[in-house]
Amino acid sequence: MTYKTMPEPTYRQFPMRLEASLADALDRYSEATNIPKTTISRIALTKFLNELEKSGARAVLQQVCK
Repeated sequence: MTYKTMPEPTYRQFPMRLEASLADALDRYSEATNIPKTTISRIALTKFLNELEKSGARAVLQQVCK
């Protein structure tokens, strides 16, 4: 039997500045759940971008930013 392997995801880094209160909250959740801050941030950003797509906000933002 032949198995297909999933390609490894590629990652890119970019700098992100957070307000102190948001950074503190991220620190607290990371420590409480033992989930790395990068993972929490990736999940949150993915959910936010998916919500933009589902709500149609992306199309509105594209029109506004032209």
